[in-house]
Amino acid sequence: MAASYPKKPTLSKKIYIVKFLHSLADLYPCEVCGGHFKKMLAKYPIKNNSRKELVYYLCGLHNIVNKRLGKPHFDCKKAFDFWGGGCGCKAKKHGKNHKKIGKNRKKNSKKAIKKNKKEINKTIEKPKQHK
Repeated sequence: MAASYPKKPTLSKKIYIVKFLHSLADLYPCEVCGGHFKKMLAKYPIKNNSRKELVYYLCGLHNIVNKRLGKPHFDCKKAFDFWGGGCGCKAKKHGKNHKKIGKNRKKNSKKAIKKNKKEINKTIEKPKQHK
């Protein structure tokens, strides 16, 4: 989601992402995790002035969770290599450029998965109990 966020978001996009993240915290399937997410959103105000800012913000939150669960730190500089930047869809209505972005995202994701397989396996380990 963040990797597809606009580089220069409009005010409405900024409002939508704030509402989305708070809604996600409310709707999270695990109430404990959702509660933790709500506390993090309150403690660390959402940074949404650009795609890069939002990606680094969410990656930072992700690393707070990783630390609490005893999982390895994720290098936020690798976030765009890992998640790409398009939506990944193949819809015809988006035009050729959109398809190219989706293909590049898929290609970059495959490269990142191969390159970081050990690192990824560590982060996908069996979930630990809540602390």
